[in-house]
Amino acid sequence: MKIPVSQIFWCLEKVGNVKKRKNTLVWLVFASLAIILVFGAVSLGIRFKQREPNGQDVVAKSKSECASYSVTVPDDAAEEIRVVAIEREEAASAKSVEPKKKQKAKSKPIKNYQAGDLVGKNISPKKLDKWFLQTAIREGDAVYNRIIGKSYRPNDNVALSDLRYLKMVHVNFDHKTQVGEMIVNASISETTMQVFKELYLAGYEIEQMRLVDDFWAGSGDASDFESIDHNNTSCFNYREVTGGTSLSNHAYGCAIDLNPQQNPYVRIADGQKHWSHTNADPYIDRTNQDPHVIKEGDICCSTFKKYGFFWGGNWTNPIDYQHFEIDQH
Repeated sequence: MKIPVSQIFWCLEKVGNVKKRKNTLVWLVFASLAIILVFGAVSLGIRFKQREPNGQDVVAKSKSECASYSVTVPDDAAEEIRVVAIEREEAASAKSVEPKKKQKAKSKPIKNYQAGDLVGKNISPKKLDKWFLQTAIREGDAVYNRIIGKSYRPNDNVALSDLRYLKMVHVNFDHKTQVGEMIVNASISETTMQVFKELYLAGYEIEQMRLVDDFWAGSGDASDFESIDHNNTSCFNYREVTGGTSLSNHAYGCAIDLNPQQNPYVRIADGQKHWSHTNADPYIDRTNQDPHVIKEGDICCSTFKKYGFFWGGNWTNPIDYQHFEIDQH
């Protein structure tokens, strides 16, 4: 029986399998010797002719051309060789349908930083997305252990699944890139990150952004007071509105207080302004030219409004200059 030499090439490569077929070993040895002789002859310039249907002769000059020849072997050996050839085809077919391995997503470098850390470089717009990260909060994880029993308490209004932990860069008061963190409502997490990306690119300065839990003083209101006293920008705090009993938008993670020292919460009573933090004294006069004083139309106010936030500085009484909120609950 005649079989293609190309199949014998494959069988020789799989000699480990051929050895198991003792009946064909001798024939394969002879076939291999024949192939060696053919290649040797070609290398020496001996011309082997192959007759085409039109009667013309062609010259075999390479291994690939030699592989087109046939060698006559006994039927039982030929059958064994064909089995090996079939195995080769099946293996190649299986490999072709093998799914491609997914490339690992590039990790975000901000994962290696803590809130308050300096990055040590300015981040280009093209790489900025890598420095903004949001994650869900789950029972037992590091963020959960920081907030449970403090800014977050089990309740019927806000579930853990409603919240997202954000880690973001910002420009601090020394105009250096610093890492900040914040917990917000999941419904505004993307919007919030976009706001702070634009503020970063604009070089807008924020002194610090940490969870209110870092300033915990025993209750939501007392801790909010401590956070403001340290000029901390924050969002989520499961508490009531200042001076009231209904839940604040901060309790839903839908309100952000930004640079509260330069942008105080002010009440009007008897025609007089009242505020609680003495560090805010120089900033009650809103004509103050400090760049951290938020004013209508400035880059901070306009960016928040661009993304649907309302500014407490537009309220009549109280006036909450530090406060930006979205009513999503």
